[in-house]
Amino acid sequence: MEQKGIKQYLSPDELKMSIHYSMWEWEKSQNLSHELGFERSSVLEYDKVTLISVPIDNSNLLVASIEPNEDFFKMIIKIKSLIQTATKK
Repeated sequence: MEQKGIKQYLSPDELKMSIHYSMWEWEKSQNLSHELGFERSSVLEYDKVTLISVPIDNSNLLVASIEPNEDFFKMIIKIKSLIQTATKK
């Protein structure tokens, strides 16, 4: 989703691929859930952006990007709170 004043590093097709890869990684991590429990979040840090993935439920994943110098742990807490509030409705 394009936002005014936000630098877009990826083309629309590259963005789709990034989301696809995030889903793929999440699906792979579920193969170990019987031993480790379910994945609660993941963080990929790049030079230009930090990507955060947080499962919404068993089949949906929220993927967000933040500036690399932002506190991703605080963002994960905010995202989880929003998901919890939205899924209670």
